[in-house]
Amino acid sequence: MGTASCKRTCNLPFTFEDVLKLVKSFSIEDKVRLEKELEKETLGYRSRKMSERIKANDLTTDDIVAEVTEYREKRNALQPNHKSRITNPESQVQNHKSRVTSPESQINN
Repeated sequence: MGTASCKRTCNLPFTFEDVLKLVKSFSIEDKVRLEKELEKETLGYRSRKMSERIKANDLTTDDIVAEVTEYREKRNALQPNHKSRITNPESQVQNHKSRVTSPESQINN
């Protein structure tokens, strides 16, 4: 739908349904253009509403570690034959480091 300029200003009372009916008559290209304009117009409002819904995150790393530890203890208590793959994270890191070989040692072997 092409747009034409009008030099006369009219003050007509449109209802939302009138505007909606008009928008439904637009081509898909004009609807996309209108959508982009509406997004620009409402960006500030939508971002404020989203900020109001988002709760502050006051979790610390210690909280997360405690939660994971508690979960693992409960899980392990329910599965008596289950052995945790990582019993001591520090030893796991050391074991991994000792298994990593340098590129030079791989060439020499």
